[in-house]
Amino acid sequence: MLDQLALPVESDAPEAADVEPTPPSRDPDRLPAALHPYFGTSYRALKWRWMAPGVHIIRASGTRTLLLLRIAPGKSMPVHSHGRNELTQILQGSYTDALGLFSPGDVADLDSDVEHQPVTAPGVACICVSALDAPLRFPGWLARKLQPLFDL
Repeated sequence: MLDQLALPVESDAPEAADVEPTPPSRDPDRLPAALHPYFGTSYRALKWRWMAPGVHIIRASGTRTLLLLRIAPGKSMPVHSHGRNELTQILQGSYTDALGLFSPGDVADLDSDVEHQPVTAPGVACICVSALDAPLRFPGWLARKLQPLFDL
């Protein structure tokens, strides 16, 4: 008769409801799916164009306003403001500016009232995708002279 009684068994294992699902592992070489039509699927396959020491750029095919930037660790961009709006999302690495720290997943939504100088963190290159409504504005004479070469 005791064989037929179902007694609860004590266990240290969490119940199914208590277990959080493990997110699928992310391929570090794969660009976010939303960028595939513009830049492809793989970071390794990107054909970066040199812009300045430690700074490389790729423009989305068919547009001048959507671009990827790769900025080496510890580099600073020139001080600049924006002709109209700039929307930038950090994909890898991070940078700081007068507005704070921007890390992977963060978005900087900037307009013509913001003047800043992004400085990338040490350790890993900062890769970000930016959409621009109008060319950047540089207060420094050298950056203004070089601006037509890079069409920023």
